[in-house]
Amino acid sequence: MKDLGGALFECEAGALLAALGTVKLVTPRRPARPILGAVLLEGEGETVVVTGTDGETFVSVRVPARSASGRVAFPHHELTRLLSSGLRGVLGGKASVVTIAPNDLGRWQVAVGGRREPADTYPGDAFPMVPSDLTMVGNAARADLVAGIRRVLTGVLRDDARPDLCGASVEVGTGRVTFAGGDVHRLGVARIAACTGLIQRRHRARLGAPALVGIVGRLDGARVAIQWGESDGAAVVGLIGDTVRVVTRGGEEAFPEYEQYLGLAPGAVVVAREELLREVRCSTPSAVAKCRGRPMLEVRVSEASMSVRPVLAERSDEVVVPDVAAEVCELDEEHGRFWVHAADFQAALEACGDARVALRVAGPAAVMTIVDGGSLKGEPEFREVMYAQRKPRHLEP
Repeated sequence: MKDLGGALFECEAGALLAALGTVKLVTPRRPARPILGAVLLEGEGETVVVTGTDGETFVSVRVPARSASGRVAFPHHELTRLLSSGLRGVLGGKASVVTIAPNDLGRWQVAVGGRREPADTYPGDAFPMVPSDLTMVGNAARADLVAGIRRVLTGVLRDDARPDLCGASVEVGTGRVTFAGGDVHRLGVARIAACTGLIQRRHRARLGAPALVGIVGRLDGARVAIQWGESDGAAVVGLIGDTVRVVTRGGEEAFPEYEQYLGLAPGAVVVAREELLREVRCSTPSAVAKCRGRPMLEVRVSEASMSVRPVLAERSDEVVVPDVAAEVCELDEEHGRFWVHAADFQAALEACGDARVALRVAGPAAVMTIVDGGSLKGEPEFREVMYAQRKPRHLEP
């Protein structure tokens, strides 16, 4: 019989079940290795630390405990099933206490709701090590951090077709944290004010989508601490709330350089966001119904207005759409007409939060930047870059 050194976990079953739901966001459904489908329980006196990982991203949740000691890993699905079945039919189940401990033969058992069942386990040492030796580089307001990340996530790729774009870039500089993410059609950049010391060099890494999708909404507390370090030559980023901690290794593929798209453009159009969004929503169904391939919109800018028209298939009747009043600054004919994907344009406008937006069109490539708040001066908190699309062939003269 193996001596487990008095290992014991005793806490509220509902709180532990909620923690399992949080770490599930990074626990693979079909793990390459069985241990990646497990969750690690670590006892720290009056706290149980529940950790899940996909090999790159680690999510840990601290759960208050009556008593906690030892270190062991359980298959995630099995521990979730045992807790759920034990709580089923128990009045006030969230207040029920679960006791997880080995029996006299060294077999771990889960006791909750008057039921006691054995559970399979893995040695705690077999669970991947959470990167340590991270340095605190600053902190930011949780609400601002979550809002910025969610805006950027609207354009992040979720597959491996472009590994460098499957995720987002995070950069920590003096007084700010910048998140950037997108695909081959658009790019979102959010800057969040942060309390940092004087940072001599910028810390930058690419975070995979699992580190951001779903996790950001689980961070708690008024402010989120930001940590930085290195592991096996790769950058490691930590986001720490009151009870939830996310630590992730930066991806091997560097996020593409995007700063060249963020400069001030020679032309700008300021327009009411809701009016423009209404016209986009009205034009999109026609583009979907009468186009070939991915629906596109044509944006035309005149002296004091702009219009959004669906790009239709050949021999389709043109849809008449009303113009939207706009303030136009230094826009020439070359930049007065461009094409964008309908869904991307709508999502970009929805991500902006202020009453007005500024559209900047820059350079021969006609890259369009959507700036939140319609501010033409200073550094905006959020901006969306729409890469210009080629003019549809049937519209060529």
